[in-house]
Amino acid sequence: MKRFKQLLQHYWPLICILIVAGFLLIFRLNRDLLWDWDECLYSVYAREMRQTGNFLTNQWNGILDFQKPPLYTWLMQIPYSFGINEFTVRILSVIFGLGLLAAVYVFAKKYFSTIVAVTAILLILASQTVVTYMVKASTDLGFSLFIFLGFYCWVLSFKKSR
Repeated sequence: MKRFKQLLQHYWPLICILIVAGFLLIFRLNRDLLWDWDECLYSVYAREMRQTGNFLTNQWNGILDFQKPPLYTWLMQIPYSFGINEFTVRILSVIFGLGLLAAVYVFAKKYFSTIVAVTAILLILASQTVVTYMVKASTDLGFSLFIFLGFYCWVLSFKKSR
Protein backbone atom coordinates (compact mmCIF):
# COMPACT_ATOMS: atom_id res chain seq x y z
CA MET A 1 0.00 0.00 0.00
CA LYS A 2 2.88 2.35 0.78
CA ARG A 3 4.43 1.64 -2.64
CA PHE A 4 1.11 2.43 -4.31
CA LYS A 5 0.93 5.78 -2.47
CA GLN A 6 4.46 6.63 -3.59
CA LEU A 7 3.64 5.83 -7.21
CA LEU A 8 0.48 7.90 -6.99
CA GLN A 9 2.39 10.87 -5.61
CA HIS A 10 5.10 10.67 -8.28
CA TYR A 11 2.84 10.03 -11.27
CA TRP A 12 -0.39 11.89 -10.45
CA PRO A 13 -0.10 14.26 -13.47
CA LEU A 14 0.28 11.27 -15.80
CA ILE A 15 -2.64 9.45 -14.21
CA CYS A 16 -4.90 12.52 -14.53
CA ILE A 17 -3.97 13.09 -18.19
CA LEU A 18 -4.38 9.40 -19.06
CA ILE A 19 -7.80 9.25 -17.42
CA VAL A 20 -9.05 12.37 -19.23
CA ALA A 21 -7.53 11.41 -22.60
CA GLY A 22 -8.66 7.79 -22.26
CA PHE A 23 -12.22 8.83 -21.44
CA LEU A 24 -12.39 11.28 -24.36
CA LEU A 25 -10.92 8.78 -26.82
CA ILE A 26 -12.88 5.73 -25.70
CA PHE A 27 -16.10 7.73 -25.66
CA ARG A 28 -15.99 8.20 -29.44
CA LEU A 29 -14.69 4.80 -30.58
CA ASN A 30 -18.06 3.29 -31.42
CA ARG A 31 -19.50 6.51 -32.84
CA ASP A 32 -18.46 6.18 -36.49
CA LEU A 33 -18.34 3.29 -38.91
CA LEU A 34 -15.00 2.04 -40.18
CA TRP A 35 -13.98 4.72 -42.68
CA ASP A 36 -10.41 3.95 -43.69
CA TRP A 37 -9.21 1.13 -45.93
CA ASP A 38 -6.67 0.05 -43.30
CA GLU A 39 -9.33 -0.21 -40.61
CA CYS A 40 -11.39 -2.49 -42.80
CA LEU A 41 -8.34 -4.51 -43.79
CA TYR A 42 -7.14 -5.11 -40.21
CA SER A 43 -10.61 -5.91 -38.94
CA VAL A 44 -11.18 -8.49 -41.70
CA TYR A 45 -7.73 -10.00 -41.11
CA ALA A 46 -8.57 -10.53 -37.43
CA ARG A 47 -12.13 -11.73 -38.10
CA GLU A 48 -11.03 -14.27 -40.70
CA MET A 49 -8.18 -15.43 -38.48
CA ARG A 50 -10.73 -16.13 -35.74
CA GLN A 51 -13.19 -17.82 -38.13
CA THR A 52 -10.74 -20.04 -40.00
CA GLY A 53 -8.35 -20.81 -37.14
CA ASN A 54 -5.36 -20.02 -39.37
CA PHE A 55 -3.23 -17.96 -36.98
CA LEU A 56 -0.10 -18.05 -39.12
CA THR A 57 -1.06 -15.80 -42.03
CA ASN A 58 -3.52 -13.01 -42.70
CA GLN A 59 -6.40 -13.68 -45.08
CA TRP A 60 -8.55 -11.32 -47.11
CA ASN A 61 -11.79 -12.94 -48.35
CA GLY A 62 -10.24 -16.38 -48.14
CA ILE A 63 -7.07 -15.44 -50.05
CA LEU A 64 -3.77 -15.54 -48.17
CA ASP A 65 -2.27 -12.06 -47.85
CA PHE A 66 1.43 -11.80 -47.01
CA GLN A 67 1.68 -7.99 -47.11
CA LYS A 68 1.47 -7.44 -43.35
CA PRO A 69 2.99 -9.39 -40.46
CA PRO A 70 0.37 -11.07 -38.26
CA LEU A 71 1.40 -9.60 -34.86
CA TYR A 72 -1.24 -6.87 -34.88
CA THR A 73 -3.85 -9.39 -36.00
CA TRP A 74 -2.90 -11.67 -33.12
CA LEU A 75 -3.21 -8.80 -30.66
CA MET A 76 -6.63 -7.90 -32.08
CA GLN A 77 -7.87 -11.34 -31.05
CA ILE A 78 -7.92 -10.17 -27.41
CA PRO A 79 -10.61 -7.48 -27.81
CA TYR A 80 -12.41 -9.66 -30.38
CA SER A 81 -13.24 -12.07 -27.53
CA PHE A 82 -15.85 -9.49 -26.44
CA GLY A 83 -17.43 -9.24 -29.90
CA ILE A 84 -16.57 -7.86 -33.31
CA ASN A 85 -17.62 -4.24 -33.75
CA GLU A 86 -16.11 -0.80 -34.30
CA PHE A 87 -15.22 -0.44 -30.62
CA THR A 88 -13.25 -3.68 -30.37
CA VAL A 89 -11.52 -2.98 -33.68
CA ARG A 90 -10.23 0.40 -32.45
CA ILE A 91 -9.59 -0.15 -28.72
CA LEU A 92 -6.10 -1.57 -29.31
CA SER A 93 -4.97 1.70 -30.91
CA VAL A 94 -6.18 3.66 -27.90
CA ILE A 95 -4.30 1.33 -25.56
CA PHE A 96 -1.12 1.66 -27.62
CA GLY A 97 -1.53 5.44 -27.74
CA LEU A 98 -2.00 5.73 -23.98
CA GLY A 99 0.99 3.42 -23.50
CA LEU A 100 3.07 5.69 -25.71
CA LEU A 101 2.01 8.71 -23.65
CA ALA A 102 2.96 6.91 -20.44
CA ALA A 103 6.34 5.81 -21.81
CA VAL A 104 7.18 9.33 -23.00
CA TYR A 105 6.16 10.73 -19.62
CA VAL A 106 8.31 8.26 -17.66
CA PHE A 107 11.29 8.89 -19.94
CA ALA A 108 10.98 12.67 -19.78
CA LYS A 109 10.45 12.65 -16.01
CA LYS A 110 13.51 10.45 -15.44
CA TYR A 111 15.89 12.40 -17.67
CA PHE A 112 14.43 15.93 -17.48
CA SER A 113 11.68 17.06 -15.09
CA THR A 114 7.97 16.73 -14.36
CA ILE A 115 7.20 19.96 -16.22
CA VAL A 116 8.99 18.70 -19.32
CA ALA A 117 7.19 15.36 -19.05
CA VAL A 118 3.74 16.95 -18.80
CA THR A 119 4.56 19.35 -21.63
CA ALA A 120 5.78 16.46 -23.81
CA ILE A 121 2.62 14.41 -23.49
CA LEU A 122 0.40 17.46 -23.91
CA LEU A 123 2.29 18.30 -27.11
CA ILE A 124 1.77 14.75 -28.33
CA LEU A 125 -1.95 15.05 -27.57
CA ALA A 126 -2.02 18.38 -29.44
CA SER A 127 -0.85 16.64 -32.61
CA GLN A 128 -3.81 15.98 -34.87
CA THR A 129 -2.07 13.05 -36.52
CA VAL A 130 -1.48 11.19 -33.25
CA VAL A 131 -5.02 11.77 -32.01
CA THR A 132 -6.47 10.69 -35.36
CA TYR A 133 -4.46 7.47 -35.32
CA MET A 134 -5.45 6.83 -31.69
CA VAL A 135 -9.12 6.52 -32.68
CA LYS A 136 -8.73 4.35 -35.77
CA ALA A 137 -7.49 0.81 -36.22
CA SER A 138 -3.90 1.15 -37.29
CA THR A 139 -0.55 -0.46 -36.55
CA ASP A 140 1.25 2.90 -36.49
CA LEU A 141 0.86 3.67 -32.78
CA GLY A 142 1.79 0.14 -31.79
CA PHE A 143 4.95 0.33 -33.85
CA SER A 144 5.72 3.79 -32.42
CA LEU A 145 5.27 2.48 -28.89
CA PHE A 146 7.55 -0.52 -29.44
CA ILE A 147 10.20 1.62 -31.19
CA PHE A 148 10.15 4.14 -28.33
CA LEU A 149 10.34 1.35 -25.73
CA GLY A 150 13.32 -0.10 -27.63
CA PHE A 151 15.00 3.31 -27.60
CA TYR A 152 14.25 3.69 -23.88
CA CYS A 153 15.73 0.26 -23.11
CA TRP A 154 18.79 1.18 -25.18
CA VAL A 155 19.25 4.37 -23.15
CA LEU A 156 18.80 2.42 -19.91
CA SER A 157 21.44 -0.10 -21.04
CA PHE A 158 24.16 2.56 -20.67
CA LYS A 159 23.69 2.53 -16.89
CA LYS A 160 22.89 -1.16 -16.38
CA SER A 161 24.59 -3.70 -18.58
CA ARG A 162 21.78 -6.25 -18.06
